Amino acid sequence: MYIEDKVSGTGLIQTLRRKSVPVFPVGRDRDKYTRLLDALPYIASGLVMLPKAAPWLPAFLAECGEFSAEMNHGHDDQVDAMVDGVLKVFGRGISILDVVG
Repeated sequence: MYIEDKVSGTGLIQTLRRKSVPVFPVGRDRDKYTRLLDALPYIASGLVMLPKAAPWLPAFLAECGEFSAEMNHGHDDQVDAMVDGVLKVFGRGISILDVVG
């Protein structure tokens, strides 16, 4: 499990580790928009697939559509998690087979 290591995430990481839950802290060295720009080539090339019938899909797509460089959108937690996942799998030389297989 990956948890952003800032604000409430830091305390959550410590609590989970005390309970022997495997957790990996995520540090940030760039802003959300820049991280999204890093993930966009993988998304645009069709390497990211979404299930057609997922009940959460409409809300997820709406959040993706509202995300803006000006950071004037209402929510971005799902976009941020997607970007983390995309960069973890594709942006660091890890094969999808390493994740799924």
